[in-house]
Amino acid sequence: MDNDEVLVALGGKDNIVEHYVIGSRLSLKLNNYDVVNIEKLNQLGFPTVIKMSNKITLVYEGDLEELSNRLFN
Repeated sequence: MDNDEVLVALGGKDNIVEHYVIGSRLSLKLNNYDVVNIEKLNQLGFPTVIKMSNKITLVYEGDLEELSNRLFN
């Protein structure tokens, strides 16, 4: 999975205010939820994307801690 593609699908690194991992879920608080490309996230390996008013949650079937470290560190 290309880290840059994931970040672009989320509206760019500057769009991400906060992120945290809970089990197989990556929850994100964003500046702008309207720019999130859910279809692209599905193609990149996130079969479920839950969009709420104050956060977005991505379900991932791989090693989410490792992915989170690659994306945000």
